[in-house]
Amino acid sequence: MDEETKENINTPENAEPVQEVPLTQIAEQEWENKTYQAINLFKARSYIEALPLAQEALQIAETNFDQTDPRYALSLSNLAEIYRGMKKYKEAEEYAQRALNLRRTIYGEEHPEVANSWHALGVIYHEQKKFVDAENAHSKALEIRRKCLGFRHPDIARSLYNLAGIYLSTGRYTEAEKFAQEALDIREKILGPNHPDVANTLQLMGDIYKSKNDLVLAESLYRRVLEIKEITLGPNHPEIAHTLNTLGVLCHEQGKLKEAIEYAEKAVHLYRVIWGGSNLDVARALHNLAGYYRTIGKFYDAEKLYQEALLIKQNFLPQNHPDLAVTMHQLAELYKLLGLPQKAEEFSSQSLKIWESVYGPDDVRVATSLCTLAEILKYMGRLEESEKIYKRALEIWKKQYGAEHPNVASTLNNLAEVYRFQGRLIEAEKYYIESIELWRKISGPDHPNVATVLANIGELRQAERRYDDAEKYFRQALQILEKNFGTFNNAVATLYHLLGRLYEQQNRFPVAESLYRRALEIREKVLGPFHPEVSYILKDLEELYITQGKYTSAEPLYLRSLAIWKSAFGEIDHPYIAKALNNLGIIYKTQKKYTEAEDYYLKALEMKRRLFGSENIEVAKTMNNLAELYHEMKRFSESEIFYQDAIEIKIKCLGEEHPEVATTYNNLGLLYLSLQKYPEAEEAFNKALNIWRKTWGEKDPAVILVLRNLLSLYIQSGNIQKSQEIRNLIDKLSS
Repeated sequence: MDEETKENINTPENAEPVQEVPLTQIAEQEWENKTYQAINLFKARSYIEALPLAQEALQIAETNFDQTDPRYALSLSNLAEIYRGMKKYKEAEEYAQRALNLRRTIYGEEHPEVANSWHALGVIYHEQKKFVDAENAHSKALEIRRKCLGFRHPDIARSLYNLAGIYLSTGRYTEAEKFAQEALDIREKILGPNHPDVANTLQLMGDIYKSKNDLVLAESLYRRVLEIKEITLGPNHPEIAHTLNTLGVLCHEQGKLKEAIEYAEKAVHLYRVIWGGSNLDVARALHNLAGYYRTIGKFYDAEKLYQEALLIKQNFLPQNHPDLAVTMHQLAELYKLLGLPQKAEEFSSQSLKIWESVYGPDDVRVATSLCTLAEILKYMGRLEESEKIYKRALEIWKKQYGAEHPNVASTLNNLAEVYRFQGRLIEAEKYYIESIELWRKISGPDHPNVATVLANIGELRQAERRYDDAEKYFRQALQILEKNFGTFNNAVATLYHLLGRLYEQQNRFPVAESLYRRALEIREKVLGPFHPEVSYILKDLEELYITQGKYTSAEPLYLRSLAIWKSAFGEIDHPYIAKALNNLGIIYKTQKKYTEAEDYYLKALEMKRRLFGSENIEVAKTMNNLAELYHEMKRFSESEIFYQDAIEIKIKCLGEEHPEVATTYNNLGLLYLSLQKYPEAEEAFNKALNIWRKTWGEKDPAVILVLRNLLSLYIQSGNIQKSQEIRNLIDKLSS
């Protein structure tokens, strides 16, 4: 039967080829015919059809042959192979063991046929992950083969190959490399450099070096595998597509994204040609390609590919298959990056449910999914739920790996983040310190993960308004990162970005702008000018310019952000795009470009309605902005309608006494004042005044602002007494 299992090069090679024995009697001829048919069906992977023929052949052997007849042992061995193909390992072990015992009786302990039976048992054990039993069986086969066959024989190479696979599976990489190299030397000498068995051995060695993180050597071996397979198998073979897909993975892990995408696209195309579109191989290659697109910021393309991969898997696999959970988990991660937490939560919850049902509640995959879900809930502001889920993940990590593991350190840091967002700053600091001490113990004081926690402590100090301490932690983190990666690294760009925010919060705008520009320069060089992460820095730089009234400087940055987001997300509705459209409206309104301002406001309003529904605070904010614009354009009736609608939505969303409601009441008052509708203006201003007084206190600048508007109202309407009262109150509050 097949010498090697092709689906996965790490699985063992099969047992000995079934041999045909020329017979003369009728029973012997029938046995031969049944055996021959079973062999051919096995080779075609038609195990269910092969099984009854092999059973009939065994029955003939039992009835007609002596129990010491080699053909009887061969029938037992054939049945073992067929049951192995069907993954019925209990039956496979039983028949393989009977074949072994019979051959030992016939031949003694040191014979090639006995070695073949040990080999077959080793294969069966390996596929069940019974690595100790598999190693013992293959070692016995190798020992016998060396004695009987010498040191340069194909069967010895097969034993070496399978032992190397076992050592790879058990993390014994030095032994794996040694045995694989010896198998390769034998095969190249006997079979030549371009034989499929040589390709399989090279592929195994590539996996060994990949596991040792020697990705350059692993890639070079896989390139050679690809060359051999293209020569021996032709251009349109599934194993070529498999090799292309693996080369894509290796290039991606080295950061060679262009090559990774090229290999993955070739693999997808080839699988489609071979299988006609929908096949699990296609789905898995699409899944990998989606991940590469996500890495380079092509989120829209990544989403389409993940969704296609998931649909194919759903058509071929049961509802609770782990492969479905893998793609669902990655979709959750993607939607989290896209700022679409509702979708992210949906897919994260689905993947978690599958992993729990398949692997149980304490599996490491469950913990990974829990951490993703907790991060999504944190983003959504559901902090108590996030805390609870992170704590459950933490217990799983400790149970599976012990208390001193990187996943424990990461989850402690994430819990600290939740506490910081909750304002529980003392607890946040406690968990940050636990995390950083553990990282220092595991990885040393200058590891990038130490820098991550230092930066988070810096943000904690910034929240406490301890700005000097915050800068100290940011600078320490930056020093570690530049020591590890040099200046041009995305994590380094993030630290400059954080420092820029720190200075902006202190109103030190020139320094903040310089730091933002430095962060932008690094990120553009590392990720390219159109990566979505570039837009995060642009966003803060834009708002810095808006704060300073530098609208001309802000405009091109907003337009660039919009182009980046559309490139990443496609022509879809997204909160980031809606916000950019709204802010461009603000800029054009300030520049008196009313037509452009109206166009962007209306686009933002429609997108927000599609995203959030008609009664949402974001919709109300853009309505307020449109009302202001129409006021300036003297389109008063439209302005009044939008102000009133904005107030109605804000009250529904936020309550009657929220400061946002007061903002729109004040703006509506200004509209009525310009229309000389003095009673309506007075009512709107007083509503704003009462809310701001209650919220911010008597001396807040917002209170003074609306009092000045009331003063203008009373002066304009000729109410001298009230104007004097307001004037006196303003003087009193301003003193």
